[in-house]
Amino acid sequence: MRVRDPADKDIAVDADPDYRDRQAAEVASRPPATRLVHRRSNSLAFYLTTVYVAHLRADPSRPGMRPVFVNDLANLRSRPEAGPSWASLAALTAPREPRARRAQVHRALDSLEAAGLVALHPPGTRYRYEQWQLLQEDGSGQRYRVPPEKSPTGLRLPATFFWNGWHLVLEPAELVMLLAVLDQHWRLNYDPAQNRPPRATVALPRTVRWGHYGISGEVYLHAQQLVEFGLLEFHDPMPHRRRGKLPAHGAEANPSREDLKADTEANGDVHTGQPPPKEPYQFGPVDPSTFNRDPIAVVTDTLTAYPIPSRLQDDEDLLWS
Repeated sequence: MRVRDPADKDIAVDADPDYRDRQAAEVASRPPATRLVHRRSNSLAFYLTTVYVAHLRADPSRPGMRPVFVNDLANLRSRPEAGPSWASLAALTAPREPRARRAQVHRALDSLEAAGLVALHPPGTRYRYEQWQLLQEDGSGQRYRVPPEKSPTGLRLPATFFWNGWHLVLEPAELVMLLAVLDQHWRLNYDPAQNRPPRATVALPRTVRWGHYGISGEVYLHAQQLVEFGLLEFHDPMPHRRRGKLPAHGAEANPSREDLKADTEANGDVHTGQPPPKEPYQFGPVDPSTFNRDPIAVVTDTLTAYPIPSRLQDDEDLLWS
């Protein structure tokens, strides 16, 4: 950040950016969808709604339909000739006062535009927020195209995930974790020749979840909630650890791989009592029929049985990163 010396306007000096500048730069470095969990909002749920509608209206596998989605729905008022409004589809129906609902839709669209996921009309244009267009997630600025069914980079979700409103009930951080696990599972199992057995679970180590998905440790902990909702399978390859830690052995518990390498170089293959290096937790998708359940009932029943989320409890096993 550049700042000016009040005594000499021609002199500029470098200064460390303040917290907001650093935070803004960090958020901007994330993938588009992950930027939407920076603040609590309806933006991610709104975005997933638009993607689902795009697949219904621009499915290339259906005769006579083009893969490019063109938005002709109104934001606030349903039109018989076009269909329901975006506010209705994204469950932005409270409060009922039109001005407040319009503001909700506009805030969601502003966030999506900032993330490069929608294109609005230029600022100052009348009806700037109407007839906006959905864009590709790759930052190209091109209109959204429904990917082919066998796309190697596609993310598969059952239609009941949207039809029953799971994307509207889950928290943004829970949605991001669910989508990241499903995406990683699809990427690692994509094998057109089917020359290898599929993996039931996959890991999201810190280098992957942060470097590839922009997921922080705080968001990662929401995987525990998804497991409790029954929306993810969970496997710990090191079942004896508790709260991310292994029982202490020898002089130091939980050694790093570098420490073990140095120990091996010094002592050969002699076992020194050190525990093995920590392996990341593994998650996997559940049967698609799981999303046939009522999400409100599932979430209500789970939170009634466990009123304090596991990630906030001190006496439970947590999925520490």
